Amino acid sequence: MLYTTFYVFEFAYLILHASVYLGIRCMLPAVARIFPKRMTAKMLKELHANAHLLAHQCTCIACCVVVGVLSLAAWFGAFGDVHHELATSSKLHMEVPTALIVLEVNLAFQVYDLIATLLLSELRSTTMVAHHVVAGGAAYLVLESQDESLAFLQLHSLFFFGITELSTIPLAIHDGLKKCPQLLEASFILNTINEISKPLFALSFLFIRVFWWALVALPIILTGKLPAAVAFALVFMTGLQWMWGYKVQVWAPFG
Repeated sequence: MLYTTFYVFEFAYLILHASVYLGIRCMLPAVARIFPKRMTAKMLKELHANAHLLAHQCTCIACCVVVGVLSLAAWFGAFGDVHHELATSSKLHMEVPTALIVLEVNLAFQVYDLIATLLLSELRSTTMVAHHVVAGGAAYLVLESQDESLAFLQLHSLFFFGITELSTIPLAIHDGLKKCPQLLEASFILNTINEISKPLFALSFLFIRVFWWALVALPIILTGKLPAAVAFALVFMTGLQWMWGYKVQVWAPFG
């Protein structure tokens, strides 16, 4: 495969990250001089201190919106009741051109996010490194498994590499805003968005990545028709979703 979409989006992620970072570091001081009451020195300091993290969260949101919307539209818009007999050969080998785009866009993000995770201490953890390696590896394996005469896991990729990312959007918003307490204190709108994002993330994660994930993943795992590497990646990611799901329901404000 040529992976043209991969390279385009990898470049786009880097440009977006750099643009947000430079905007915070270079443009906000000018805003603070024009509106000193709205942009205080303390706000500016905390924004500068978290410029790379905020740039990362903005890039994350952009990716999740792209793959989430594309996948959701294709999943429900083109195939009717796709949940019916998901593990049949007709579904395993269904051609879904949108899925190839989603796979490349997500693969590009996993590479970008892996680099960011290794470089930013706020993101760095063994679990997240493993997540990006396995998720990116799985996307690559599925892309490389495509045959000119026989599609493979394209329909399911809409869910695993697209729809699931919708639950990441409120988390990225919360993770970015919680680093800016001065800004939250000064802005009722941003504080409200931050407060809403936490339960919204918990609900969307539990629904999409725990319950819906099991509905899609378990039937195809149990078929025994997946290549060993793909099966391992899917089992690993399924276990990770359930582990995080337990943590989310404990962490959530209603848990």
